Amino acid sequence: MSETASQTDRKWIGAAIGFQALVLVLSAFTMDQGEAAVAFLYGSFAFWVGAVVVLRKRHSMLTGGDVLYLRFGLPGLAALSLGVAPLIWTLRGAW
Repeated sequence: MSETASQTDRKWIGAAIGFQALVLVLSAFTMDQGEAAVAFLYGSFAFWVGAVVVLRKRHSMLTGGDVLYLRFGLPGLAALSLGVAPLIWTLRGAW
């Protein structure tokens, strides 16, 4: 069963912003000179770009995959970016 964007918006926007704020605060306390915070910001930016694309293209009727992405995409991309960003920095020689 599909959900409309307005029904889903109320469910995930507050949770995503709260999760984002919590992880940013926690990553700011790590002793890695801000690398975890920057990596999380990359993942967070990717999530919000994807969320805007999903909501602009299918605003009237979201698919099950869209709802899954909106609900669980930010934690997934945050975990992925924390693992991938240091690898990319190492390959570029910036770390």
